[in-house]
Amino acid sequence: MSQLNRYFQLVSTETNIKVIPHVMRHNFATQAIIAGVAAEHTASCLGYKNITMTEYYTHIKDETTSNVIDIMEARLSTNKEIG
Repeated sequence: MSQLNRYFQLVSTETNIKVIPHVMRHNFATQAIIAGVAAEHTASCLGYKNITMTEYYTHIKDETTSNVIDIMEARLSTNKEIG
């Protein structure tokens, strides 16, 4: 196991969240698109010449940024009331 894989395993174990490069690429692409970064720019950051793979990574269909923010705020508010 490489040192990099050990680091990912350590972070995964400590956070109880599966952290691997592939998942991180998906998250980066999705968050960039949600933040309003053009697909072409996101593709370039990921090393792609066109946006086809970027569209594959994002998994965003009909959501809008405001819809995502509303959902997150609602969940955070619910968690505050419980805690």
